[in-house]
Amino acid sequence: MGPVVSQIEREFAGKLDVRRYVLDKLPAGSPAHALAFGLAEQVKLDRTPTYLIADPQGRVRTTFAGGTSYLSLRGAVQEALTAPLTAPTPLP
Repeated sequence: MGPVVSQIEREFAGKLDVRRYVLDKLPAGSPAHALAFGLAEQVKLDRTPTYLIADPQGRVRTTFAGGTSYLSLRGAVQEALTAPLTAPTPLP
């Protein structure tokens, strides 16, 4: 999925904030570790990879657990970027 995410990141440059956390490679006790594991707990992450698509206000719009297609991921990103301001659960 890395190449697909990188392609989406290039296509939406300047409009999209991509954050990648490789949970088993983050140093224990680091700020990134605390943030990533806190987020994983909040969204009840139970498998990797998991992709959270959030709108510009930081509200999760779509979650993909496991792999997904380029078209599904791109469609979810486009929808999130054009979403109205009313939405579910903001990210921390």
